[in-house]
Amino acid sequence: MNIKFTVYISNIKHGSSHLLTNDSINKLDSIFVTSEKMRYIPITHSEAVKAAEEQEGPALYIPGYVQLTIDNNEIFTEDDWTTDILMTWKGFSLLLDREYFDSFSKKDEINITLLDNQTECMITNLGKDIQLKIARFLIPEIEDTTIDINTIENTIFESPLIPKEVFLNAIKEELENVFIFLQSNELFKEDSSYETILEIYDDISKK
Repeated sequence: MNIKFTVYISNIKHGSSHLLTNDSINKLDSIFVTSEKMRYIPITHSEAVKAAEEQEGPALYIPGYVQLTIDNNEIFTEDDWTTDILMTWKGFSLLLDREYFDSFSKKDEINITLLDNQTECMITNLGKDIQLKIARFLIPEIEDTTIDINTIENTIFESPLIPKEVFLNAIKEELENVFIFLQSNELFKEDSSYETILEIYDDISKK
């Protein structure tokens, strides 16, 4: 089973997201922070820090999403956005703390926070395996007056059993990229998730 995590951050200027759907006059090129004309860019991108600095705070509450692919099938997508990507990534990183992860029984669901998103992401520890459950109520991240809220329905996805070690190794691989990103600018120290992510990185680096 091939598993890959990729952390993406918003490439849209703060307060400009509504132009993606509601503005037919302004040139959309003006809403992007970097030279890329994409809504999100990976944190490994050469202009990722620039994009993050343009967000509110300027480095606090960086919007983005965590992409998860399993055997080339996209499990977490742009629909699973969060207004605080570091908080969301901290939730995944904490699973690398074996004492923390193993404190959850098979009856427990570990919630991964997607701030301001109605989607719920739960992980169940089943011993040698884990299982993902994603409950989506697909409210768009940006205001879209063309969508009838009454037509939006919940969707629930449950993954097949995933080998725990394969899953954790995939988190560990992307944690290296997150660590490099966080070390690139002093402003990121202001984020409440900064210290926890770095502590986890330091702990696994010593093992």
